[in-house]
Amino acid sequence: AAAAAAAAAAAQPSIPLKAAVGAGVATQKKDRALALERLMRDEEHLSRERARLEERRAWEAAKGGEPLPLGLKRIAPRRWTREEDDLLRQAVSSLGPRQWRRVAEMVPGRSHVQCLQRWKKVLCPGLRTFFQ
Repeated sequence: AAAAAAAAAAAQPSIPLKAAVGAGVATQKKDRALALERLMRDEEHLSRERARLEERRAWEAAKGGEPLPLGLKRIAPRRWTREEDDLLRQAVSSLGPRQWRRVAEMVPGRSHVQCLQRWKKVLCPGLRTFFQ
């Protein structure tokens, strides 16, 4: 008898707590509708995220770099070389320290944010260093 009761309980769909506490069928239908709505929102979010990552991969491939594998959002940082520092100095001397997007075009493989940070934190003339 206990096995039959357990089998009958397992065969019934699980009812959320608020439906079990509530008055009955109307609440169960509402809970199922809310669960379905949440599932649809999650699917829409995933599809938008997949599309965004595909655009990023296409953009990386168009730049001439290796396309990012799906799911990878960040590229591992790499050290600046002396040649890149020299290119950055030349770009800033010709364009000035305000046009960072144009400066970055003159330093292949570096973004405008990376160029700005490198200039402000490391290369800017008159920057006081720890060892002075």
